[in-house]
Amino acid sequence: MSDSNFGLGGLQVGKRVKVKGSLSDDGTFQAIEINLEADTKASVDEISIEGLIQSTNHEKRTLRLLNREVTLPDGIEVKDSQSNAIDLRDLKAGDTAKVKGKYWNGVGFMPEKIKKKENKGFDIDELQGVISKIDSEKKTFDLAGITILNVSVPEKSKSKNDVSDYYDNFLQKLSKDKDRPNQRHISIYRLIKEWSDENCKSALDLGCGIGLTTDFLSNLGIEAVGIDISPKLLEFSKLSGHRGTFIEADILKLDLQREFDLICVFDCLEHVGISNITKIIEVINRHSHDRTRVLLTIPNPEYLGFLSDAAPNLLQIIDELPPLSEIIASFSRFGFKLRFAREFGINIDAQYYEIVFERRDKLPKGWEKWQK
Repeated sequence: MSDSNFGLGGLQVGKRVKVKGSLSDDGTFQAIEINLEADTKASVDEISIEGLIQSTNHEKRTLRLLNREVTLPDGIEVKDSQSNAIDLRDLKAGDTAKVKGKYWNGVGFMPEKIKKKENKGFDIDELQGVISKIDSEKKTFDLAGITILNVSVPEKSKSKNDVSDYYDNFLQKLSKDKDRPNQRHISIYRLIKEWSDENCKSALDLGCGIGLTTDFLSNLGIEAVGIDISPKLLEFSKLSGHRGTFIEADILKLDLQREFDLICVFDCLEHVGISNITKIIEVINRHSHDRTRVLLTIPNPEYLGFLSDAAPNLLQIIDELPPLSEIIASFSRFGFKLRFAREFGINIDAQYYEIVFERRDKLPKGWEKWQK
């Protein structure tokens, strides 16, 4: 049976389970599916781990799975997805692999077999083994030295306080983006540089988070104002020395009584809820003049729908969008014309969109300078 409510009912120490989920930044494995009918023929110390290989060191005969270094013994059986024997050097970072072996407390994991798997197109890992410890209060259990958390899928209807509290608690994840390269941010920075020029003097950054893009805009010499609902994220931004003006506010009710040359909505539109799309466009319109540009990055709505079914724990407290055609039509009703759209992927194809809108109802003198 599968515990669809992610509770601890039916789980007990010594019981064999199969768990699907993903590893969080703090090292906890977050479960999205628990199967209590795992392989009952396996011995009590037998486990399997399936996931993306993070790195390999063929000289030391190690690979990294779930943030754990796994040492591979001489003579280990290695096969491809068609069960053909392959060399250990055929395994590389980014491949999906299933490693079977034995686990003993105090000794660790001793792998015996590796099978290269077809990549799933999304980051879901799988563990199978015997539960060694349960913490009912924290709703966690341990398997093969890994702590597993039963997480619930959040409801879509949330109050302002719910959302604020969620992103306050999201700081641990977001703060790491300050110090490590992030392909999403690299793409956003490129978009900003492509679509801002000497005419762009001011920018409004809606849902600025820890202020990375607000700081980037400021470093380009643009007067940047970052807005976010989370006081902790904004406090982190200020403590990090990020440049710009930061304001704690609900972006759906924002009225700064001024207009901006550039309005940025990076990875934010999907977190306001489908019913609030018109409200946020009203806010954008309220802060726009007759030549304002809007830079928008969003996940592909179809990709969000896929995650909702296959990996809901990877979604944030609100993570939903209407079809892209409806988003474009909604902006058009407020006089914003589509100037540019690009579909791209990081982990899989067609994950995200970059979109540029521009107010073109009144063309000011010299508007050709804005043309690409």
